[in-house]
Amino acid sequence: MPESIKRFAGQRVEMVGHLLPIEGVEALLVESLKQFVPCQGPEINQIVHVALPEKPAMETLQHRVKVIGLFSVGATVMDGYCVDIYQVRAESVTVIE
Repeated sequence: MPESIKRFAGQRVEMVGHLLPIEGVEALLVESLKQFVPCQGPEINQIVHVALPEKPAMETLQHRVKVIGLFSVGATVMDGYCVDIYQVRAESVTVIE
């Protein structure tokens, strides 16, 4: 992981992008919905796994959002596959219009 990103681990950060819901109160934050092929998904270094404070409303998923929360860096492995390397435990999610 790049040192320029690792140095933010454990700090409160603000990120802007689009939320792709995963399940319940979890989502992926991506820069743009146009940057990847839906069947393939974004590259692992282009996503941030977000633990949301509450399940997002449908209108939230249709707009860019600002996420504020605690940033962490580290591989999350599920069923033998690395599924993310960046995470945020969100304190707030605000729609940007």
